[in-house]
Amino acid sequence: MHTLAAPALRSTFSTVMDFLFAAHVYTVAFMCPRHSLSARQLGEVGHEYLPARVIDGFVLRPARISAQAQLLAPAPVLALAPYTSAAARLLVDWKERGDVNAAAVMRLIMARAFADMRGANTPLGAPLQASCNDARALRVVPVPPHWRTRIARAGDPLTDLAETSGADIIPALRRGPSRDQVGLSQRERMINADRGFSLNRRVVPDGEAVFVVDDVVTTGATVVNCGQLLTSGGWRVGALVALFAKRFD
Repeated sequence: MHTLAAPALRSTFSTVMDFLFAAHVYTVAFMCPRHSLSARQLGEVGHEYLPARVIDGFVLRPARISAQAQLLAPAPVLALAPYTSAAARLLVDWKERGDVNAAAVMRLIMARAFADMRGANTPLGAPLQASCNDARALRVVPVPPHWRTRIARAGDPLTDLAETSGADIIPALRRGPSRDQVGLSQRERMINADRGFSLNRRVVPDGEAVFVVDDVVTTGATVVNCGQLLTSGGWRVGALVALFAKRFD
């Protein structure tokens, strides 16, 4: 009886969570509509977080991660900018508050990262141009958020950001039950990341390179685990990329 009831309970729980998530998303969309910025306004924002000249100077470079994560990394771990207090405030305003100015700045930062990932000197804020070797969009696997985070933020800001910045989103990863990484030790982060992600078997690797993308890298446990999973599933991982890092080599 217990064996027969378990699938029904899981199905009921999944249905209830889907309903609550949809209700939350539509409520937020109705109560807090988001307005897009014009091209002129897009050029004006950013000074309260990071000056445009600072963003323009960001370059992808190796991030310093834990020794264990470094040994296990299937590809280089790169980050664009230091995780300063201004960057922390920017991320909170973007992810937690849905601030339109913060989102505009994040699009500029993501564009800067994509330009380096392509290996092309693309001007900041201009449409992303593919390198001469590949005319297609960048293939990006965003690190999926925890379902509680997805509900609290009414979606997945990182995936939305990558998509609106011109990336081809590859949903090759799933997020399972796990703890938030904040406050965990290095060893706990590795164990938690190992338990928290799985491959999306509905998405089949095709031999083309993909980039794992996250917003912040600290010990590297999350992006390294995601990269390992993709590699084990037959994906070719070009790099593990974060927009911000607490430490650089």
